[in-house]
Amino acid sequence: MDDVLKLPEKLDVAAARSVRDTLLSRRGTPVVIDAASVGRASALAVEVLLSGARQWREDGQPFRVEDMSDAFLDTCHGLGIAPLALCAGPGGAR
Repeated sequence: MDDVLKLPEKLDVAAARSVRDTLLSRRGTPVVIDAASVGRASALAVEVLLSGARQWREDGQPFRVEDMSDAFLDTCHGLGIAPLALCAGPGGAR
């Protein structure tokens, strides 16, 4: 899992579309997402990641969002989403 998907600082609707497309292209493979640079996250973008985690869980593949910024965590908490919900499979939760 050396190919890390780095999320942009502005994780808005346009970025959510890009993340969705990238995830679709990586389906069936382990995914690591770096959320350290996120300065603002939209609800839609977090929902895309949550959906990805669920799909990877169903597929039995690792999916991990790591180094979550405070802004990213604030959006998760505001939506009632536990950060561990964004992780799946072996080595998923960190």
